[in-house]
Amino acid sequence: MWDKINKYYNPLIDILAFLVLILTVIYSVFHYRELPNEVPHHFNLAGEPDAWGKRESSLVY
Repeated sequence: MWDKINKYYNPLIDILAFLVLILTVIYSVFHYRELPNEVPHHFNLAGEPDAWGKRESSLVY
């Protein structure tokens, strides 16, 4: 079974996705203090923010 999976699927994709995830978390941690106290969390179809929240809540997402 794994031979068929490896034939069509390259595990390098998982490694790259995990690396991007880790780099995003590291970047967010180092630049957390630069965020304003209130940040937009949701945007309407026109691209305008219609929901705001504290920057602490951005850690949940």
